[in-house]
Amino acid sequence: MSRLFIGIPVDLETKDKLVPILQELQIFKIKVVPIQNLHFTIKFLGEVHTSEIEEINNTLQNISKQYHTFTLKLENIGCFPNSTSPQVVWIGTHSKEMLSLMYKIETELQYIRKNEHQENLPHLTLARINNLTEPQKFQSWLKKYAAVNFGSINVDKIVLFESILSKGGPEYKIIREFSLLS
Repeated sequence: MSRLFIGIPVDLETKDKLVPILQELQIFKIKVVPIQNLHFTIKFLGEVHTSEIEEINNTLQNISKQYHTFTLKLENIGCFPNSTSPQVVWIGTHSKEMLSLMYKIETELQYIRKNEHQENLPHLTLARINNLTEPQKFQSWLKKYAAVNFGSINVDKIVLFESILSKGGPEYKIIREFSLLS
């Protein structure tokens, strides 16, 4: 069994731009995502039998041949489930291409794991919150970045990742990359 997800990697230039934001988040003593783990999750598959990986690869290969490369604008910082009870801090994007790709992959692979969320909201997770000790200070920080543009990334592939859990946090290993049409 392998713990798998499908995602879009974030390029080094974008990661470098996000370092100051991640450093600021550490002030709140919350669990910040390590820079090497930043990605957009398209679909979390969970624990998958090794025998199913080839079928997943074939499905993703077919889907990748239906989509052209596109650009994602990193447009704002938000929280799940909301800003008053934050559990996840993220940077969002409003991309029809991304939503279409997420919907297609969800539809084709829902037999492995049905999506737990009713609505797909493309996002890049920055941090997870178990206990927020300074909520007012955090709210001020959120307002500061609510409408900030963090640049854009070129999406030219989708990636099947394995998530290997360890005491130091998850480690992501690329199983296979699938190039989009240029």
